[in-house]
Amino acid sequence: MWHYLETMREIFPNILIFLFFVSFNPITSNGNRNNTNDSMLIWRYDCNTNKIQKIKKVNSDTMTWKSVVSIVNCVYQNRVHLDYVGISHDTIIVKIKESEYLTEQMGTCGADEFMISTTFSLTELKDIHFVTFDFDIGDHASPGTYSRMYYFERIKKSKK
Repeated sequence: MWHYLETMREIFPNILIFLFFVSFNPITSNGNRNNTNDSMLIWRYDCNTNKIQKIKKVNSDTMTWKSVVSIVNCVYQNRVHLDYVGISHDTIIVKIKESEYLTEQMGTCGADEFMISTTFSLTELKDIHFVTFDFDIGDHASPGTYSRMYYFERIKKSKK
């Protein structure tokens, strides 16, 4: 019984966070995600302006990988589904089992928006500075280890 209560005490805050975000997750009649889902994101990348913007204040001391992964999965309606693999030092490792939507169907702009907003959101976690994405390479996205600095440098180079 105590084990059950301990488990519920660990999981319950994440369930509440997930339910809060799901409640603001409108779906159109054809099942597509509305732009309002983007309001769930912690970070957003706008490929038209080439700017990364923090859109939600979070407490990195209390945020968990479960809550961030749930937000990402909810925003992308599981078209791009992140699975948590683990944490090694200052790197969180995630896997996308079925990556075709990300790598072949979202286009370069959509893939960049996903990769950058997800990298920045996951690096909001305490002591996490890198994100390793494991998925099959495609035309618009590549697996690898990414950081905020990588994207800042990439944007800086593209402005030259």
